[in-house]
Amino acid sequence: MLFSGTGWILTVLAGCYDPVFGSKGEVIEDPTYEADIGPLFDGACMSCHSADTAFGGFDLSGGLDAMIDQPSTVADLSYVTPEDPETSYLYLKLADRQAEVGGAGGVMPQGGAFSADTLTTVENWILDGAP
Repeated sequence: MLFSGTGWILTVLAGCYDPVFGSKGEVIEDPTYEADIGPLFDGACMSCHSADTAFGGFDLSGGLDAMIDQPSTVADLSYVTPEDPETSYLYLKLADRQAEVGGAGGVMPQGGAFSADTLTTVENWILDGAP
């Protein structure tokens, strides 16, 4: 068992444990949606943001088409603006910076923010044009 009881909860709350990538602490320099970002979002986000649930009006079941240059339902930004994480609502939400742009709610995913390395991987994906 990797974590148990309070140790697991404290690790998640401290942002050191990533619900998908675990605690291996690796930044992916040139991530792609197919190999890295899609599986990450499938594992951490689809339970709340699928066609059946779509909390906040955000449905990830359409993959890239649901994010790239698609307007957020909460803030006056696209979910993902290729090459610009600072105007990508999805990135700002994952970084718990959504309030800076008029967004609402807490950091995503629920149950524990992504590790700094995973957040950097998402940032790298956007900076690379969200391939």
